[in-house]
Amino acid sequence: MYAVYKDQLKNQQRFRQKNHERILLTEKETRKRLRKKAVAVLGSKCIWCGIDNVLVLQVDHLNGGGNRERQSLGSPGIYRKIIRGSNEYQLLCANCNLLKKIRSNEVSSPRRKY
Repeated sequence: MYAVYKDQLKNQQRFRQKNHERILLTEKETRKRLRKKAVAVLGSKCIWCGIDNVLVLQVDHLNGGGNRERQSLGSPGIYRKIIRGSNEYQLLCANCNLLKKIRSNEVSSPRRKY
């Protein structure tokens, strides 16, 4: 039994090495597709200022803890949760997301260099 599993694992590793570029491209396309759907589910605009430029919109965790969740689920996992209807997230632009983090002491205020 172990030998069969070992052979399957070697075959998977060979496949990933042989098709590395194709796999990366597919994963990137999947992330883009899921992000697009998740942004649409969340309303396609920043809930604080109303900006609707998709390039600056970020998924924000309402109760913090986004880094831990992203490390365990990955971005695609978070996007899937949003698409399934989770209400743990909101959409903020980069500026509003940073302001929220500063106000809730998730990060320290930016230091002045002068």
